Amino acid sequence: MIKRKLIAFGLASFLVAIPGISSAGTVEFTADEAPSVVNLQAVGGNEWSALGLTVSNASWYFVGYGFDGFDGAGLFVTNTNAPAVITLNSVASSVSLDLWVSDGGSFSFTAYDANHHSVGGISFTSLGELSGTQTFTGAIKSIEFTGEYAALSTLTTVVPVTNPVPEPEAYSMLLAGLGVMGVVARRRKLV
Repeated sequence: MIKRKLIAFGLASFLVAIPGISSAGTVEFTADEAPSVVNLQAVGGNEWSALGLTVSNASWYFVGYGFDGFDGAGLFVTNTNAPAVITLNSVASSVSLDLWVSDGGSFSFTAYDANHHSVGGISFTSLGELSGTQTFTGAIKSIEFTGEYAALSTLTTVVPVTNPVPEPEAYSMLLAGLGVMGVVARRRKLV
């Protein structure tokens, strides 16, 4: 009976140390998330820093004031000669974008790693309004998008969370605890 408990305890201790858990977060680019934003004005960059990202070369819109009466909230490209850039505070293994374009033109949405190498992208030409979701996978550090009528309404990231490597003291405490349990089990067996 005690042997089974010791085996169960050891197995539970081992499973706790297995890494590979992921954490997902969604940014909807709303005024609730960034109260300092002003409709149809360029963002300063740090409005969403508490949510783990910075923004450059983008303006913000909200319900009913988007391009062509599009209802929603999000970011659009401010200067069409340069891409809007969203930089993540930590590298994500997956990023999903809810994107839309409100008029015809050429558009691109590209994910980059920490060295600014492309991880993946989508480019297209549209004759009119278009919306959809695009997911990128890899070691993603930033997203760039271009196009006069391109906008981004939601960004969902999946960041891998790894358990820290236990210090040697943790192992010695575990072994000491197992030793104490063994002594107690032996004493019960002798009585």
